[in-house]
Amino acid sequence: MCGCDPVTFHNVNQSVFDCIKKKLSDAGTPVPPGNSGCLTGLGVTADFSWDGTSNLMIHVIEKPWIVSSETVIEKISDFVYSCGGTKQ
Repeated sequence: MCGCDPVTFHNVNQSVFDCIKKKLSDAGTPVPPGNSGCLTGLGVTADFSWDGTSNLMIHVIEKPWIVSSETVIEKISDFVYSCGGTKQ
């Protein structure tokens, strides 16, 4: 297993952060309480850290070797974008 480069998302306020956490949990990836921690699901392990106002950093530290980093980040981005966060 190998990881990916960290990705930072912006425009992540409290409601966007709560939405992301709920959608991930509903998809089988439980998110621990708080603004930072480690989440694991579907063979992927990632650290996350939200600054409490706008920026969410996600660092995928393990993933199946057969799945590209781009694919993992794309799937995570889908959750963030569907809740109103952006990458810029």
